[in-house]
Amino acid sequence: MAAQVSAVLLLLLLGLLAAPGLCSAGSAGSGTDTARGMAQLQRVRSLAAHTGYGGCWARALEYLDTRCRDMTSESQSLIALSFTYCHLSSSGRDFPPCPEGSEVSRCTGGMDAVAFNTYTEFFTHTHSICHFLQSEAWQSRAENTMYRLTESSAGVAEQLQSTRQMAEDLRDAQSAALQAQQEILNNGEELRVTLRDSTQGLRSVFSELSSASRGQQVALSELFNRVSFLQSFLLMEAHSLSSCCYNAAALCTAFLLTSTQRSSRARLALLTLVCLNFYLERKIYQFVMNSDHPEHKHMVST
Repeated sequence: MAAQVSAVLLLLLLGLLAAPGLCSAGSAGSGTDTARGMAQLQRVRSLAAHTGYGGCWARALEYLDTRCRDMTSESQSLIALSFTYCHLSSSGRDFPPCPEGSEVSRCTGGMDAVAFNTYTEFFTHTHSICHFLQSEAWQSRAENTMYRLTESSAGVAEQLQSTRQMAEDLRDAQSAALQAQQEILNNGEELRVTLRDSTQGLRSVFSELSSASRGQQVALSELFNRVSFLQSFLLMEAHSLSSCCYNAAALCTAFLLTSTQRSSRARLALLTLVCLNFYLERKIYQFVMNSDHPEHKHMVST
């Protein structure tokens, strides 16, 4: 709402700042000057629409709005020179050399009496035309400003209505909150007793849950210990069986390889190596199983 009010005030300030320009324009030109400028502008536009020589007038009209916006003697002189050139060209009369960007005095210095009188007349017409265009532009801006003022005022009124409705809703909500607080204060003792009973009930429940949790923890620990013992026992038995089978096969192989007379001398050495391998394997396995490093047991189990 504050932003809308600021926008309305800003638009009002712009309207007040534009009003002196309107007053000065009215005092300088009055209604007669404006009407004369409108008539001259219509005449120039009709000349620009001519099929034969309208191109020159059309090019002169292209810079009319831009140069009239400055409203300086230099800009009016340039417009009058453009109109004079078009008029003399369409009449078959000579126009002195005047390159684009030249000073006005250089262009008017080479004019004869007829050309200079034509330039002077168009200079007066240019003033009336520019005054009319500025009045028209100011009127358009004033209408747009009034339209924005109307729209902003309507928006501010809607915001004020919405704010009033929000204030009423807030007042009703505060009344309801006060009533609820009064009811809470009236039932405070009952609520305190209820909270105390609830706290005691929760404490008893938590105590029971803690006892049950400890019992389950003991049972699970015992179960895990038994499973671990069973796993170790199975691993040991499986390893013992595989070791016995492997070494028995090694003994048989060593015996068969040394059954001939040429290899019988190596029988004792081979049998000794097999027995030594079986003994070392059992010691290494017992060391790994009794170790506290879990990666050793994982290596044996895999």
